[in-house]
Amino acid sequence: MQKIIKTGPFPDCMVCGRPGAEKYGDLSDRFGLVKGRFILKECSSCGLLWLDPRPVSSAVMDCYDEYYAEEEAKNGVFISSKRFLGGFRDAFREGIICGYYGYRNFHNKHRFCGLYGFLGHVPLLRAKAIYELGGLFPFFNPDPGALFLDVGCGKGDFLDFLRNAGCPNLMGIEPHFVAAGLAEKRGLKVFKGTLEEAKLPDSSVAQVTMNHVVEHLLSPAFTLQECWRILKPGGKLVLRTPNVKSFGHKVFHKHWMALDPPRHIFIFSPLSLNILFGKLPFNKFSIKTITRSARNNYNASKSISEGNKDNLKNILPRKRRYFFAFMEWLGCRFGKDWGEDIELTAEK
Repeated sequence: MQKIIKTGPFPDCMVCGRPGAEKYGDLSDRFGLVKGRFILKECSSCGLLWLDPRPVSSAVMDCYDEYYAEEEAKNGVFISSKRFLGGFRDAFREGIICGYYGYRNFHNKHRFCGLYGFLGHVPLLRAKAIYELGGLFPFFNPDPGALFLDVGCGKGDFLDFLRNAGCPNLMGIEPHFVAAGLAEKRGLKVFKGTLEEAKLPDSSVAQVTMNHVVEHLLSPAFTLQECWRILKPGGKLVLRTPNVKSFGHKVFHKHWMALDPPRHIFIFSPLSLNILFGKLPFNKFSIKTITRSARNNYNASKSISEGNKDNLKNILPRKRRYFFAFMEWLGCRFGKDWGEDIELTAEK
C-alpha cells in the first residue's frame, strides 16, 4: 500500500544559496512505496539537484518502511549463492586482504601472502578483492581502540564483511529501527538513530564511511560537520554518492535510476561537493568519479525508461550494459566526470 508523506518547500540551493529552476517535474516513486508526484530543481551554478518540496523530517523514514519490512520477513537469514570458481576466488580475495590490507583473520598459513601483497598493487585485482569498495575499505589498524564507524549501515553487510576480515572495533549508525535490528541480529554494534543523536565523543573515531547516505540527508552539511568533530586528527571520512554529471544521467535523463525520488533528497555533482567541502574544516579532501555501478544502473534505468516501474526489484540484465559501462569508463579515462558515483575522501 502506498503511503502519503508530508512535504515542505526547499526552493534554494543548499550549497550556493541560489534559487533553483525546475529540472524534472511530475516524477514518481520508482518502487511504488510513496504516493504523489515529485519535482527536482537544479542549481545553475554548481549543478546540484534537489527535491522541492521534499519530505519533512518526521516523514523521511516512511519512504523506506516497506523495503525493510521485506528484509525483516527473511528473518535475518543471509544466503550466499553458488559461484563459478567460488573457492578459488575467495582464496585469492582473502590473500590480497591479508597480504595487502594487513588483515590476518581469514587463515593461519601466510606463506603466499607476500605475493598477494604484491598483487594487491594492481588496481584491478585489488578492486575485485574488496568488491570494488575502494577507499571505503580501510587498511588494518593495530590499535584496538581505533573505532571504525559506518553511518547508514543498513542491515550491516559492510560491517559484517569487515568483522570477518578481522577489523576489531566496529560500530554502525542506522536510523531505521528495522534495518538496525537486522544488523543487531548479526551480533553487530549499532546505534539506532542518527549520527547527531549518537553524541559520540570528540576525536574518538579513526574512520567514518558513508556509502550512499549523504544523498538521503535533510541537512548534509550538518552531518558532515559532525563527522569532522568525532574524527581523530588524521582520521578519514570516505563517502560515495550518485553523480549528477554521470554518463547514465546524460543518457537516461529523468529515467536515470539514481534520481530515486523521494528517497534521494540531494544529488551532487563533483563541483557542488567541492564547494561544500571547501566550507567545512577538513584539512584536505579529494574527489573522483567511479564506474562500479554502471551496469546495474543501466539495467534499472532502461527498465524505468520502458515503463517497467513495477519490476525494479527483479531487473533483468540488458544486452547493451557492457557497452554502456565501457563508454562510461572510456569517458573517465579521458578526464570526464562520467562515473555513476562520486567517491570523496577527506582528512581531519
